[in-house]
Amino acid sequence: MQAILGKDVRDSVSGFAGVATARAEYLHGPSRVQIERRGDAEPRWFDEARVEIESIQTRPPVASAT
Repeated sequence: MQAILGKDVRDSVSGFAGVATARAEYLHGPSRVQIERRGDAEPRWFDEARVEIESIQTRPPVASAT
C-alpha cells in the first residue's frame, strides 16, 4: 500500500474515518493502521487492507502560535 500516514482515511467496513497516525507490521498477521478522529478520546486500529484514502492531499501543518 502507498504511504498513508497523515492522510484522511476511512475503514471500508465500519465507515470509521479520520487521519492515519500510525502503521504496524506484524510477522504473522496483517499490517494495521491507526486512525484518529479529531475530538475522539482514543484512536482505533484497522487492518490495512480495509483502509481507503479519502483524499490525495495531506493535512496542512499546524501553525505555531508565536
